[in-house]
Amino acid sequence: MVGAKMTRTGRLLFAVPLAAFLAACSSSSGGGAGEGGAAAPVQGTYTIVFPALSVAVDADTILVDVFAAGEASSQCVDLINAQKGGASLPQPLVPSQPVSICSLDSAGVGSLSLGFGSYAVLVVAQKAGSDIAIGCAQQTITEASPNITVTIDDDIAKVVVPPTPCMSLSAFCANQCGM
Repeated sequence: MVGAKMTRTGRLLFAVPLAAFLAACSSSSGGGAGEGGAAAPVQGTYTIVFPALSVAVDADTILVDVFAAGEASSQCVDLINAQKGGASLPQPLVPSQPVSICSLDSAGVGSLSLGFGSYAVLVVAQKAGSDIAIGCAQQTITEASPNITVTIDDDIAKVVVPPTPCMSLSAFCANQCGM
C-alpha cells in the first residue's frame, strides 16, 4: 500500500509491538502506595509510527532518548533540529543504546523505566550509523495515561529509502521477504 503508515509498539500492544516501560510515582503520604510510599509501577508502552513500512525495514537500529520536558513547546523541534544538524543534545534522563528494530519485541529489549511526569521522547531510526528518520513527542505520563506515541518522519536531506518487497515488519524480521 503506497503512502500507508505503519506502527511499531511496545511488546504489550501488538499493533506492531516495540517496547514497554514501567512508570511509577512517589507519594509522601504513603496512603496505600506500598512500602516506602512508592506507588506500584504502571506498565506502559511506547509506539513508533513510521511514515512507511520501507522506512522501518531499511532501519537497522533505533535509538530512543528520554529528556525531561522543558517549558518551551518547541522542545521537540529543537531536539530534532539538533539531531539533524549534528549538534550536541542535552543529557538525556534515559540514554539509548542502539537496538535492532526486530529485537524490540524481545522481552526487556528497549524497555524504559520512567516515573510519572512530563518527558520529551526523541526517536531516531538509523542505517549503518546514519539517521534515516527522526521523531519526537512531548508526553506527560500518568497512571491513567502511561503510553507514548512518537511519529517519525523520513524527511532527512539526502536520504533515499528503497522500496521493500516485504508485506509486514514481522515478515521482514522472520526473513520471509526474499531479500
